[in-house]
Amino acid sequence: MISTGAARRIDGMGDMSLREASARFGIPVMTLHGWAAAGLLPVDRGAERPGGPVIVLGADVARLAEHYVPGAGRGKRRRLAEAAGVEERLAAAAR
Repeated sequence: MISTGAARRIDGMGDMSLREASARFGIPVMTLHGWAAAGLLPVDRGAERPGGPVIVLGADVARLAEHYVPGAGRGKRRRLAEAAGVEERLAAAAR
């Protein structure tokens, strides 16, 4: 998995699937999937079998959930990228 035992003890969230993260944080699964596709949310693609669950670290989702505002709008991904600390990587990918 993508987390360490220390991370599990500190935040109490550990690894979870996108569906579990959606239920826990109240964010649509497709939004979480979009964040993962954009590189905002590190994932483990469930290497055990194709079509398996996409695993994320609860602390990563919590960090982005603090800045999440429901509804359509422009500029949200940039704000989330800043919160995730990946704005440089996204800018390089856009070139």
